Amino acid sequence: MVHGKKGFERIKNGFERVLDSSLSWLVYIPSPKPTENAETSAPEPDFSATGPFARYAPMPRRSSPEITMSPSIQTPSLDQALTNLDTSASTFQEDAVELLEWLGLVTMESPRVSSSDDIDPFLCRYSVPNSNLSKATTIVKIAWKGFLPAPWIRCIFVECCIALKAVPGSWFSLSSHAFNTEAVDGQSGFTILRLPPKSITDSAGLEINVGSKDGDSGKRKLLPADYVLWQMSRGSGMG
Repeated sequence: MVHGKKGFERIKNGFERVLDSSLSWLVYIPSPKPTENAETSAPEPDFSATGPFARYAPMPRRSSPEITMSPSIQTPSLDQALTNLDTSASTFQEDAVELLEWLGLVTMESPRVSSSDDIDPFLCRYSVPNSNLSKATTIVKIAWKGFLPAPWIRCIFVECCIALKAVPGSWFSLSSHAFNTEAVDGQSGFTILRLPPKSITDSAGLEINVGSKDGDSGKRKLLPADYVLWQMSRGSGMG
C-alpha cells in the first residue's frame, strides 16, 4: 500500500479520527481439537496474569451449556401440527405463529404451558395449539450464551437430527439470536422445528413407522422429514 493512495488514506483517516481511543474487541477462540498425539495438540490460550494477553486486560468467558428439565409441559400434538400444507397461506401462517408462540413460552419457562397451570381465564385465556390433542410431557432445554459461530450451530443441528432419527415421535427445536446491537443480513435470529417422523399404513392396515421395513413386502417406507423455519427480522417481526 502506497502513501497517498485512496486505500492508504482511508486507513490513516481511520486511525486519526476513529481508532483514537481504547476499544473493546470480541474475539472468538475455538476449543482445540484433540489429536492422537497430545504433544501436537493445539494448546489452550493463556489468559493468566503472566500470559501474552495480559497487557490487553482480557476478560475470558467460556460458553458452557445450561441444561433445564421442565416436567409436565402441556405439549401440542406436533405430529398433527401443520399437516395441511395445501391450505391457504393465511391459515398456515396463523398455525405457524401459534406454534412459535408456544415454543417461546416453553423457552421462557412460562407457567402458562405447565399442565398444572390454573390461572383464572379472566386474567389469561392462552391455551396451547390443538389443546384437545395436547398431553403433558417432559421437555429438556439446552442453552448456550456467547459468541457462537454459524458452523458450530450447524453442527449442533446435524447432531440433533442424527441422534433423534431413530427415536419414535421425537422432535426438537433450535433457536439462535444475534446480538441486540446489530442484525445479521437484516435477520436478528431464527427458530427451526423438526417435526416428529410421520407414519404410514400398509395394505393390511398396520401402521409402519417411516424409515422402517415392511416385513411382508420388504419395501422400505421413506418419507422426508418436515421442518418449519421462522426468521426474525429486526423491526418487522417474523418472516
